[in-house]
Amino acid sequence: MRRHKQRPFLCVLLIFSSLGLAQEPPALELKDPNVKAPTVISKVEPEYTNEARRKNISGNVLLSLVVDKDGIPKNIKVLSPLDPGLDQKAIESVSKWRFSPGMKNGIAVAVLAQVEVSFRLCSPECANPDLSRAEQARALVNIAVHDLRGDMSGKRNETAAFQNMEKAAALDYGPAETRLGEFYLEGIGTPKNPTKAAEMFDRATFHGDRDGEYSLGTLYKAGTGVPRDDAMAMKLFTQAAQKDQPEAEYALGVASETGDGAEQDVHRAFKWYQKGAEQGYGPCQLKLANMYWTASLGKQDPVAALEWATVAEKGGWKAASADVQQYKAAMTPDRIAEAEKRAARFKARVPKAKP
Repeated sequence: MRRHKQRPFLCVLLIFSSLGLAQEPPALELKDPNVKAPTVISKVEPEYTNEARRKNISGNVLLSLVVDKDGIPKNIKVLSPLDPGLDQKAIESVSKWRFSPGMKNGIAVAVLAQVEVSFRLCSPECANPDLSRAEQARALVNIAVHDLRGDMSGKRNETAAFQNMEKAAALDYGPAETRLGEFYLEGIGTPKNPTKAAEMFDRATFHGDRDGEYSLGTLYKAGTGVPRDDAMAMKLFTQAAQKDQPEAEYALGVASETGDGAEQDVHRAFKWYQKGAEQGYGPCQLKLANMYWTASLGKQDPVAALEWATVAEKGGWKAASADVQQYKAAMTPDRIAEAEKRAARFKARVPKAKP
């Protein structure tokens, strides 16, 4: 059988839509029935980077842009990233495209647009793949995040964020189901509804999303939207922690340390805190520092305590500053230097990939 060399397959999908970008003069939105969409006249295909090819990275990059009245793409921004190198290649190629401009009442106008560039590695025989449900959902989640930040329009749009997240969740995408549950819980773009939040977290749990497992666990722990059930909460926290969800690791550490919801076991608590600390989670780092300082395991270790408190402080956890000052005030300069030396070497362990 003849073997073919693997090569990149590049699929480009144009989606003209409303993004609400602020331009001078303002770009028009295609929800205006009088606006005719631009069309592509010429395009330059993006290239695969050597690193992406080596890592066999495939997926989609969603870009936002304005096609100006001369048909030139401007203000190109990444809405849904894939890989830094491929993101840049997508921007570089689309910047070289040329369009027939959008029209309104016979006059050329600037129009807001989205362009999705799909990178795939396959043989010459492979057919153009449809965009996967997960890729579609991931793009919608990223757009929703931009809606919340107001990155594109300069104004936070909770309603649009909720609608996009709802579309993503409808594609059975666990991370989107979790985020939609948070929207229901916090009342973002929709009335607060703890019961609906629990339903979404339950769906995310079914699809194996560790953040959904943790969030559903917090509801069972508090009795919010579901009956209070400590055993179920601990089960969900454990499922999430086994997938390196740091907040779940912290919750299990607290439960083991205090005996609230689990058998009191300071050694087990230490292990959970250590796991979260190694992943760079500040609250776990501070708990670990406190255990070393107070000799919770039978022996004090001031250097380790200051090490972890310093790591947490450098990680941006403001609560760590008071602990760092307290520990330093009681330590000799050589011990302080050793702790700071260890902290400088810290590198967070990369958690398991999300399902």
